[in-house]
Amino acid sequence: PMARWLDIHRDEVLELLGVRGALDAYAGELAVEHYDSEKVAAIAAANLAFTEAVEAGAPTETLVPLDIDFHMAIAEASGNRLLYDLLSDLHSYLAESRYLALVPEGRPAQSASEHALIVEAIQGRDAALARLATSRHIAGVREIVAAGLVKDQQEQKRKASGSKR
Repeated sequence: PMARWLDIHRDEVLELLGVRGALDAYAGELAVEHYDSEKVAAIAAANLAFTEAVEAGAPTETLVPLDIDFHMAIAEASGNRLLYDLLSDLHSYLAESRYLALVPEGRPAQSASEHALIVEAIQGRDAALARLATSRHIAGVREIVAAGLVKDQQEQKRKASGSKR
């Protein structure tokens, strides 16, 4: 059912991922501008939890909420309540697309590596680098989700044509 929903809403999902990417990048930048050591420690802790789960070979069902926690920790550190609320809604709405993003072999480790760059930029108080690292991370996720949606669409067409015979 979810694959069907993602297929029907493919363009909307990709557009929302673009919006999410812009807002996540802005949140990263604001996390530097409103630097709060406790909130930055929470970002690092969320990153550590995600990374440890990836290294332990945790299933996608475990990684998705940890990934959301990481990004929401950055939103919290932004100091912008509206931005936090918007990202919270987007992350909830796009949670299922994360399964597509974290399923490909090697992608969870790649995300962990990209998260580490984001954390380093925030800890280093480099707003431009935090924005850039986040933008690159979400752009990569968007590409994987787009590829996953195309693959699902092709599989559905193959199944449909096979059942018509």
